[in-house]
Amino acid sequence: MRQSIAILGIMAFLISSCKTEDIEPNQRFDLTNSLNGFQYEVCVVERNVNENAIKNVIFLLDVDDLLPVVLDEYKAIASTRPLVIIGVKSKEDGKRVRDYTPTEIDSEESGKADEFFGFIEQDLIPELASRQIIDSTSIRSVLGHSLGGLATCFAFTFYNSMFDNYIALSPALFWDDYVFFKLENDARDSILQTKCKVFLGVGENEDFGMTNGFSYFADIIETYYSSVELSTTKERGSHLGSRRKLINRSLKNILE
Repeated sequence: MRQSIAILGIMAFLISSCKTEDIEPNQRFDLTNSLNGFQYEVCVVERNVNENAIKNVIFLLDVDDLLPVVLDEYKAIASTRPLVIIGVKSKEDGKRVRDYTPTEIDSEESGKADEFFGFIEQDLIPELASRQIIDSTSIRSVLGHSLGGLATCFAFTFYNSMFDNYIALSPALFWDDYVFFKLENDARDSILQTKCKVFLGVGENEDFGMTNGFSYFADIIETYYSSVELSTTKERGSHLGSRRKLINRSLKNILE
């Protein structure tokens, strides 16, 4: 457990300083989580959106870090399909561990993933619908990397009718001694087997904690979730070095 915290601390230090300040969102607004009172900032970025086409909506975790990469790779694959990116981040700095992890370690600054996705389901999606940003025809995806990848796997297990695509890149499934797999196993019989896509990706040169969790979760999906369309990929590079290629592959998977 202590090793997991140390590794995640190193990851937080290594995250690039690329921010969204230079990307002008189409909309930006604040929203309160009705479950716990936490405040979130939501930014909406649209590309190739028109009234006559179905929108591909990506709920993007770690938006400050990943939004520029996702937009670059969307441009690189030359897709003309309508894309709407919904970035959600806490109004307080440094709360990704709190929001993206399923269990509490040492403090209340972790273990709030259920409340985070409850906020998306109960507060954010209705707000987006009321603003006509999404509708019943929209194709919804959630995309996360590292801790965000762990959160995406959590959403697949406990909110598996909320999204059409679950994109988990280098998911930190080693969190709290791989507790995610116990949670998934305990919940498996009660999980609604909805038809969806899962895209799992990892870097070839990542450490054992990442690659082992990636392989084990892929095996679980193939064995127990017959309604799921699973895609997996390993790309050259380390945890951060493989990230751009993984995002490129995942966008092709859902947009082409």
